Amino acid sequence: MKFIYEKETKDNQLTLRAVEENQFFVCEDGYLCQRLGSESYITIADEEGYPSCGYYMSRYNADMPIRRILPRVEKIEF
Repeated sequence: MKFIYEKETKDNQLTLRAVEENQFFVCEDGYLCQRLGSESYITIADEEGYPSCGYYMSRYNADMPIRRILPRVEKIEF
């Protein structure tokens, strides 16, 4: 797989509130996640990189701390 980023960013906003819809981020537990919308996100891989899927409602925890926000992905070739 090849990830094509929209642009590089050095943004250090460390809460879920700063993550845009469809953007990838790393949660506080080290899981790779993707924000689905204003009220939900999914996990894609665990802290060791193994595939892991989980669905979470985020409407009540927009201030949840996260480790980092990945640069916005424009396209994934697979």
